[in-house]
Amino acid sequence: MVPTADLNAGHGLRVLGPRRLVMAFEAAQDDPDILRTAVLFLRLSALAAANAGKGGRLDTAREAIGKALDALGKIEAIRKASGTIRTNADTIDKSALALHSSLSRLLDEARIALDDNAVEAIDDAPANGPTQVA
Repeated sequence: MVPTADLNAGHGLRVLGPRRLVMAFEAAQDDPDILRTAVLFLRLSALAAANAGKGGRLDTAREAIGKALDALGKIEAIRKASGTIRTNADTIDKSALALHSSLSRLLDEARIALDDNAVEAIDDAPANGPTQVA
């Protein structure tokens, strides 16, 4: 267990062998379910190793543990993809906010120009009322 992915070669979870994992876990932001899953995996792997040669359904347990090991390896790819999506969504939100600010500024400029134009039109109007159109 390491506190940051930087200390784990940039990975959140690395599978080094059938009973060896290195996991970066930051309690403030990481999902505790992933930690629980990793601990359960290691516990079951240790039990399978301790029961070697005792018969029973050990082959079934080893097969399930092997599949779980493959799935654990996929968690890292999924977490990286979700992080990329989150980063891209933040970038999109910032771009949308900047565009909204720009549009608001442009519309304010247009409104001010129209207000100024309306004041000038009133100032330029003939003193004896509107002009008749023939």
